[in-house]
Amino acid sequence: MARKSVQELEVKDVIASGNQAAIWFENRTASGVIPSCDWVRTGNGLIKEVQSFYDSAKVREVLSADEQENLDGSSR
Repeated sequence: MARKSVQELEVKDVIASGNQAAIWFENRTASGVIPSCDWVRTGNGLIKEVQSFYDSAKVREVLSADEQENLDGSSR
């Protein structure tokens, strides 16, 4: 989503312990803000896993149908 429609990311909070962290941030698009959270797990100095959480209703509200259609990473 960030590569396709986000103009700016603003980190709001980070909670970390050991090799895991939750990162609360806002995806700022031309049409509005989409609050999001990533759960990140690391190991051996590398990111091993990222799980992203966001309100899909907010995505539908903020992004156009064309922007939503292109979120799968494909390009035309």
